[in-house]
Amino acid sequence: MVDESISRRRHAVFGRLLGLFPPGTCVDLGTGHGSFARQAASLGWTVTAIDARTERFPVDERVTWVQADIRDVDLSPL
Repeated sequence: MVDESISRRRHAVFGRLLGLFPPGTCVDLGTGHGSFARQAASLGWTVTAIDARTERFPVDERVTWVQADIRDVDLSPL
C-alpha cells in the first residue's frame, strides 16, 4: 500500500503540472483505481482512463473508462 503522504505529494505535483495548461484531453494509461483520472476530471479535463482490469474502475461519470491492454490502444482518435 502507498504511504498516504507520498500519495498526497504525487497528486499535488500532478495538479500543479495540469495547472500549467488549459484543460483539454487527458489519457491516463494504466489508470488502476483512476485517482489521477478523477483528479484531472475535477480540474475540467476530458479524461479517458485505460486499464486491462475493470474491477478497479470506480464509478465516475466524468471519466470514460476503457478496458484494454495499453499496448493495443490506438490513441489517434483521442
